[in-house]
Amino acid sequence: MDKNDTYILERQVGFVMRRAVQRHIAIFSALIPEMTPTQFAALAKLCELGQASQNELGRLTSMDVATIKGVVDRLRARELITSAPLESDKRRLMLAPTRKGRAMYRKYAAQATEVSRQTLAPLDDEEQRQLMQLLERIIWENVCLDPDKPMQKIGIVTQRRCADRIMAAAVLEKHHTVGDRQHRIDALLNQQDGDAAITQR
Repeated sequence: MDKNDTYILERQVGFVMRRAVQRHIAIFSALIPEMTPTQFAALAKLCELGQASQNELGRLTSMDVATIKGVVDRLRARELITSAPLESDKRRLMLAPTRKGRAMYRKYAAQATEVSRQTLAPLDDEEQRQLMQLLERIIWENVCLDPDKPMQKIGIVTQRRCADRIMAAAVLEKHHTVGDRQHRIDALLNQQDGDAAITQR
């Protein structure tokens, strides 16, 4: 290797984050063997909301169109969720947890919290808080790097969504925490699903 070559794989953020995610997934699989992390995330969010369109569920769980479709198909095949047309708009398909799905969520909710605890166990409370804040900062600062250039999808965030978030963030910038701001922006963006939600079935 050239002595001037400064790229060392093990020192790259992507490599380190991938290793951390591998640790998290291993813990998750040991504690919740019946579901994948994405399946549990989707089911948990549906149990929280009561119902949601596939488009909305994908956005709220940070899954792209292909991923959320696969997750929804598997949850539906296991009879953990159902789908039905919205009464006020038959073109829009809404998802909801079944009784079996809610029971599955209740069975593993405590273990899911334990997954997070074990994943972060090497850090003390203050380090855990700082890590979460720094990760949230990276997410928010890198969604839209240059609004003047065309942007490919970053997960489920399209260029239009990017602009929506910038405007919403400007309105809500006085909120104290990133988590609170994201929750409130998501609430605003829920009102903008419109035709986009109709196409996600």
